[in-house]
Amino acid sequence: MNSVVAQHLGRDEAEQIGSKIRESLESELRERIGAAARDALKEEIRERVHKAVRERLPEAMQAGLAQMQSGGGDPERLIMVVRERLGDAVEERVAEGIKERLREAVRDSVEETLQDRLPTAVRSAISERLMARQFGAGTQRFGAGGGSLGGQHSVWVP
Repeated sequence: MNSVVAQHLGRDEAEQIGSKIRESLESELRERIGAAARDALKEEIRERVHKAVRERLPEAMQAGLAQMQSGGGDPERLIMVVRERLGDAVEERVAEGIKERLREAVRDSVEETLQDRLPTAVRSAISERLMARQFGAGTQRFGAGGGSLGGQHSVWVP
């Protein structure tokens, strides 16, 4: 990590800040992406299934009826052909829709979450790290060996 933050604070501190930011954003990103995906996919799947059935059912029924008649009137042949033809069409359409809508839902959720939460997460992580740095410096001055304050010896235990 060779960013400005890493150069100013040091590599380890910058990595710790990055970890804090990631921890702060991770659960909210997961929740928002999940909610957006459920909402987007629910409608998308319904529309895609409806469209596939509307477009392919007449042809599937004709093919199924032809198979049924050539097979001695067995309704199972009709069902099998319709299931195969509709299944393929629905699967194809739903897969296309999921890929498109899921990409949009993830992108929108990530953008929204980062816009809402990133500034706070960054400020909090940097502030926490700077506070730790300050207290760390205090530990070095008045650490295990103790320091002298007005003639009194002190030992500071963080």
